[in-house]
Amino acid sequence: MFELFSAVTATSVSEDLAVIGVSLGFAYSHLDPMWCRENLPWHYDHHMGPNQDMNYGVTTDWVDRLMGTREVYLGTQREVRDTVRRMAVAQAQAG
Repeated sequence: MFELFSAVTATSVSEDLAVIGVSLGFAYSHLDPMWCRENLPWHYDHHMGPNQDMNYGVTTDWVDRLMGTREVYLGTQREVRDTVRRMAVAQAQAG
């Protein structure tokens, strides 16, 4: 009986830690877009890309690839143009 309880507890703890890790990565990606760009490119594409109705995957992009909702933005010419434009706007607002 104790062995069964230990196995269930260990699984629950590891699942809890995984959820905490995903939650922290998701939260941090909203605080640091450059970290998100490097570590969660599909999430970066969802927020920074032109089509907010794509790239729903939070932890990975496999669901988006399976469902046909993956739209790559990172590394495209459009991303380069948009980044230059965003930087120019930020500099103009800074004075």
